[in-house]
Amino acid sequence: MKDLIESNFSRNVKIVEMTSEKIVFQVVNPDEKDRGKKMLKMIRTLVDRYFDSREKFVLSLKKNIEKA
Repeated sequence: MKDLIESNFSRNVKIVEMTSEKIVFQVVNPDEKDRGKKMLKMIRTLVDRYFDSREKFVLSLKKNIEKA
C-alpha cells in the first residue's frame, strides 16, 4: 500500500510511518498553503477505491505487518 500511495503521489508525498492504525506522510514541495489537505483527501480517496472500506484496509495492513 505504501508503494501504491508513493507511486501515485511520488513528487508530492513521502510516507514517514505506516502502521495498522495510521499513515504518517509528509507533503514535499507544497505549492500552496492548503495543499496538505488536498493530498490527504486524495490519499483517502485512493484508499477507499483500493479497499472496500477503511476497516478492510486496516485488516489487510495488520495481516501484512504480521507476515513481515
